[in-house]
Amino acid sequence: MDISLIRKELLSKDLLSEIIYFEETPSTNNYANQNSEGNDKLILTSNQTSGRGRFSRQWISTPGKDLTFTIIKNLKLKNDEIHLVNFYTSYILYLTLKECLSESSAVIGLKWPNDILMNAKKVAGILSEVKHLKNDTKKFIIGAGINVNSTQLSPEIKSKATSILIGTGTAIKIETLLIHFIKLFYKNLLMINSGKELMSRWSFVSGMEGIEINFLRDGSEDHIAAKVIGIEPDGSLSIRSSSGKTENYFTGEISIEV
Repeated sequence: MDISLIRKELLSKDLLSEIIYFEETPSTNNYANQNSEGNDKLILTSNQTSGRGRFSRQWISTPGKDLTFTIIKNLKLKNDEIHLVNFYTSYILYLTLKECLSESSAVIGLKWPNDILMNAKKVAGILSEVKHLKNDTKKFIIGAGINVNSTQLSPEIKSKATSILIGTGTAIKIETLLIHFIKLFYKNLLMINSGKELMSRWSFVSGMEGIEINFLRDGSEDHIAAKVIGIEPDGSLSIRSSSGKTENYFTGEISIEV
């Protein structure tokens, strides 16, 4: 990884204040949680050995080929606005892929609540955590994992996951992708202050409204066959089950019928 190029492009008064790079580390989010002082810091590694996603699942990346990083960002948000950070970050990553892969025919999409899809398979995910809930200004630990140039995915995920290289047939420089994302992230930050508009944009590009899904509630082993009514401004998923009952969920897992 060309860390000199990344520092040259991203260390400025309008972007990042500090970039901490590791050749190898267990988890950039874990490091950020343990060393969370400061603001506008990027934790970056070429090899994340114990990455994690939602529900404490392992996030597997290929050393030197994929992108895993964490941003430490202070934001003045109310407790009922915390969800906007997760949706904002995934939306900006969606835009990043659209712009960086504009010449590709790959179809980029969003899947509630934090996945980025390529050709209907997961190519990236966001894990956002928050500290200082009682304060007006809260500290967010925003982690991202992107399958960039991997050619082999583990058997347990390859039916549902992909990489940019697999999905497009073309390798992309991880430095280019990271720099583009960070610049878009900071350029559009005011969008977080317009929660209703942000959620409307997220919902629109996700194309989830009206699709058939199987939904798994937290703590349950029974899937619900349902249709998506929409993504609400509060970040919840509104679904109508086959019995006709409409419910909203803030957490859970969906499988999209294709």
